[in-house]
Amino acid sequence: MKKQATTTAKEVTVLNVYRFKAPLSRICFVIESSNGEDQYNCCFNGDTSHAACGCDRFVKGHKECYHIEQLRGRAQEYFDSRKPAQAEQVVAPLHSNVAEHTLETAPSGRLVPMR
Repeated sequence: MKKQATTTAKEVTVLNVYRFKAPLSRICFVIESSNGEDQYNCCFNGDTSHAACGCDRFVKGHKECYHIEQLRGRAQEYFDSRKPAQAEQVVAPLHSNVAEHTLETAPSGRLVPMR
């Protein structure tokens, strides 16, 4: 009789998170290794398809690891939250002498009249 190999899904333990402000769009997670002794950095640059991890599987084998797979969702939430608001157009009422204004997003994130 052959033994069947069973694998237990490993859970990533995040110890710290670093979020980089503009102009960089990057998030890094400090994670605990599965042996509980080592720590790795797992970073996403610009989007979730550009990732790197300090674990042996990624560094030595150049293969995507379970750290990247499990943290991809958290990184995507971060990148989605950084997307700038879309400019909106405000139209004056029909019976008004007020001109039409177009708004743009300021660096602070507020909508302001275009120059």
